[in-house]
Parts: sequence; C-alpha cells; structure tokens
Amino acid sequence: MTESDFAGTYASAEMTLDLRVEDGRLGGEIILHGKRLPLRAALYGEHIYGSFGSLGTEFPFQAGFEGPHLRVLSGGAEYVLPVAAPGNPLAAMVPPAAAPPAPAPTSVEPQVFRHPTGGRFTIPPGWSALPSEGGVQLVPPGAGLDAPGPTEVYTVTTDPAPAISAADDPRVLAYLERSLGQMIPNVERAGAPEPVGSGIRFRHHARNPLTGGRIDVVAMVTLLRGAAVAVVGISEPAVLESRLPALEGVFRSLDWGEGDQDPTLVGTWHARSDGAADHLGDEARHTIELRSDGIAGIAGERGGRRLGTWNAGGGMLYLLWADGTSATWKYEVSGAPGGRRVTLRAPGASASVEWTESAAHGA
Repeated sequence: MTESDFAGTYASAEMTLDLRVEDGRLGGEIILHGKRLPLRAALYGEHIYGSFGSLGTEFPFQAGFEGPHLRVLSGGAEYVLPVAAPGNPLAAMVPPAAAPPAPAPTSVEPQVFRHPTGGRFTIPPGWSALPSEGGVQLVPPGAGLDAPGPTEVYTVTTDPAPAISAADDPRVLAYLERSLGQMIPNVERAGAPEPVGSGIRFRHHARNPLTGGRIDVVAMVTLLRGAAVAVVGISEPAVLESRLPALEGVFRSLDWGEGDQDPTLVGTWHARSDGAADHLGDEARHTIELRSDGIAGIAGERGGRRLGTWNAGGGMLYLLWADGTSATWKYEVSGAPGGRRVTLRAPGASASVEWTESAAHGA
C-alpha cells in the first residue's frame, strides 16, 4: 500500500476528508461543520498517521481502510467515511434543468443499528451510530466541537452483570460511578435515580477539566441477556437536555437478538498466554474452541476450563464467559487452511497476541 492509495475525498454527513500526495507525503484538509482544518500525514504499514491544525494547535489522528470506507480516529472520536462520488466537470457548463415537482411526503422507515453481539436499537433521525472497540458512538447532527475536541459525547455501552436482576441494584450505580470517575475526576451524583422505560436513569454533574465549565452526565441503564446496557450522554447542561428525547428513544428501543459468528473463526485454536494481557487465564498454553453455534470454550494445559459464548463481526471478536467476565479483541485471520493464524489486539493494548490453527512446538 502506498500514499497514493489513500489520496481522494471521503465524506459523511458530518465530515469531509480530502487527502492528496504532496512531495511524497499526504496533505489536505478536514472540513468539519464548515471549518477547514489543514492536515499532514504519513503512511506506516496499512494506516496513515498525522495531525491537523485548529486554532494554532495540532491534534493527532489516524486512519485506515475498512472495506470500501475510511475509518478515522482522533481524540476518542471515530468517523467512518465513504468515498465521495466525483463531480462531473462538464456539468457546470450546462444550464441546470428545471427542478421536478417535489414528491409527496413519504414515511421514512426508522434505521436500526445491529451490533455483531445481537444488540440493536433505533437510530434517531439525522444521527449516526459508529461501532468502536469501547461500544457504539452516537453522533448527533451538528455535533459540538472546539479546539480540544468534541464538546458532547454519546455512547451505548454493554458490561456483563452476573447475578444482577434489576437495573436499580446498587452494584449497577457503583460500577457506573467508578467508570465515570475514570473519565471525569470530579463527577458527582445529582439527585436520586429515576425510572425510565424498563430501566433506571442516573444523573451526575462535573466540571470540564479543560475549561472549568459545568457539564452534565445522564446514563440510562437496563438489563438485557445478563448484561447492563447503558445509553450515556455527556455535554453542557442545555445541550444535553436538547439531546435527551433522542437518547431516550435509543434507550427505549434497545433489544437483543441473534449475534454473528464469523465462519473463518470457527474451529480449534492454540495459544500461549501471558495472563492479564490476553484475558485467557494464568496457564501458559491454551486450546480455544469456537463452535458454529456460538459456544466458546478454553482449556488450559493444567486442566482449567471456561465456557461461554462468542460473537464476531466487523473485525471485532467478543467473548462472554459463564462467570460473567468478558473479553473484546480486534482480530485478523491469515494463512491457508490448516496453518492459519489469528492476530488479536485488545482495546488500548500496544502488543498483539496470536492464536494458531496448529499446536505450537512443544505444546
């Protein structure tokens, strides 16, 4: 892959990315909500890494192809951009034809987002749903952005909830507040939990660590198939209140159906484990079985065994064990049948782990 493979224009409803080769490097600009942000980037392996400028400050980004689209990541935000259709240069020389009469209004079918694990919800009109390693990012129309990055964040997250039967279980709130505290150090609870739909709504407030301004947090949590599913919004109070009807629509539409199993992962795999880094366990060697019916099993060399379920799609593998623990990896399968390898990387990890179809020498 070369820099020229990335040259082109990519666009979604929220953003346009224009890339061109300049003196052996990639240059161009990002157009976001009418703002033009110059960029520069270089190719490393299968991805490009670079920075864009805004108000005299440089912000890093990276991008890589995912099928026919370009996936762009920066500051925790993620955008999936299709290739923009080129315009016809001769069209501007022809007088435009009279506009046809406007069609009669028709009802628009709601767009449903479906996750590889089987989770699904209705996307609000004008919003986008972008799957990521940490959940699903919800992007509203006209999403706020300033120099440090997005000013509003909306996500759908899922966490195992073993032995919890109700969303108002105190353990749910305790886990939620631990998670929020890791993101926003000065977050504080604001009022008692409120019922909403089939779950509970929690409200918190905090101070933006960069600006000192007030931000509010709303989390709506329900239980589905043994997991706590949350719709979370973080923004300035007035902005968040304006987004709440759409977020509540997402929450009330949450459902869970059948998940996906990538057939290339079905089979028996062998791995060497380093314990915490790969979430397999504390034994040195493991045999992993992924069955076509979604059942997963891991057996250690000293007899330890765990059972659970697995789903895979969009380059992400999800394991949920019967003991309530889980693991998520980005994966790639390579090699010929009988000698294939699966390369996996956990979210935020710098090192990858490898599963092989053939047992390692000496295993």
